[in-house]
Amino acid sequence: MLNKEWPVPLNFFGSVELKNAITLLEDIKIIHHHAWQLQITGKERIIDGTEVLQLILGIAQLSKPYLNVQRYKGLGEMNPEQLWETAMDSKTRSLLRVSIEDALEADTWFATLMGDDVAGRKNYIEEFGHFVKNLDV
Repeated sequence: MLNKEWPVPLNFFGSVELKNAITLLEDIKIIHHHAWQLQITGKERIIDGTEVLQLILGIAQLSKPYLNVQRYKGLGEMNPEQLWETAMDSKTRSLLRVSIEDALEADTWFATLMGDDVAGRKNYIEEFGHFVKNLDV
């Protein structure tokens, strides 16, 4: 378990992000004291509960046997159907322009994130990982 302390600036508590999170919490607060029941359509297994945390854990528990998560090191490892669904379909893909303004800085980033210094990469992730917005897990 990661035991790290991150200071939170005071202006965070007035931020739009926190206000949006509180609004979302208001929507699910209704579930907290009411009974709920989970069942996958056509399956016999049912999970009952009353709290939001139990609901989240129940969804994870109930859906786990039906999930298949795969990870590839490169596009060449995928079969054509998977490649089309995940990277090539023009209706769902995202194209981002990448430009290298400073080749030395780009090389430093590449060495930090992809190089042989595993301890340095681990330290970097522990120090700055909480800033990640889009994580491919």
